[in-house]
Amino acid sequence: MSARRSEPALDVLDRIAPVLSLLPDAALEAVTDRFIPADVQASNVPGYGQETFLAGARVDRQYGMGPLPRVAMMAVLISRAGICTVTFRYDTASFIAQDQLEKSLQLGFDEVIDLGRPRPGRRGTPK
Repeated sequence: MSARRSEPALDVLDRIAPVLSLLPDAALEAVTDRFIPADVQASNVPGYGQETFLAGARVDRQYGMGPLPRVAMMAVLISRAGICTVTFRYDTASFIAQDQLEKSLQLGFDEVIDLGRPRPGRRGTPK
C-alpha cells in the first residue's frame, strides 16, 4: 500500500499542468479528456458459486467495501452462490445531499429489478 501511495504517476496532471495551460482550449480539452478520471468507478467481484461456511456458519452474503481511488464514488458488486450485493462508498464532500443520493440509487435499483420481473404477454412467460 505504501508503494502504491508513492507512485509518481498518481499526480501526473499536477506535474504537467503548467505545460497544459499554454495549449489552446480545443487542444487542452482533447488532452484532459484522456487524463481526468471519472466521478464514479465500478467493480465486479465474482465470488464463490457454491455455499461457503465460516466457523461452521453459512455465509449468506458478502459486502464489498471498495476504496475511493481519486473518485467521488466507488460501486462494488459481489456475487456469491447466486446472490449479488452492491455497495457504494462515496466522498461525503462530493455528495452533499446524501439522503437524496441514497433515494435515487434505491429508485434506480427498484426500476432495474422491476424490469426483470415476468409480465403477462412477454415471450417465455405464461399469459
